[in-house]
Amino acid sequence: MNDETRNESSVEESALSHAEGTMPAERKSSGPLIGIIIIVLVLAVGGVYFWKTTISEKQERSALQASEEDTNATVAGLQSQSQSDEIADIEADLQATDFENLDAEAGLINQELQ
Repeated sequence: MNDETRNESSVEESALSHAEGTMPAERKSSGPLIGIIIIVLVLAVGGVYFWKTTISEKQERSALQASEEDTNATVAGLQSQSQSDEIADIEADLQATDFENLDAEAGLINQELQ
């Protein structure tokens, strides 16, 4: 009978210790929440960066296409000169040739280098 009373008393002590709160209280960790916030912020920054580079590339392509169209028109004009070697024909070709925008691409190159 002694064993039974000891078992009962140990069970009662165990129940009392749990009821009194001697077990450590569970603490909520904010680590996973902070981790999720950091991941979301990194993804958002990456998305904005990707979006801006895509827009920048589209603008560069359109500017390059416009420049190529101008260059193609100039080259076509130069190639349409007469085949004659007479002085009058050469002077007429020189008068018809537009040399005003000949160095336009040099300005673009300087802008890219800066």
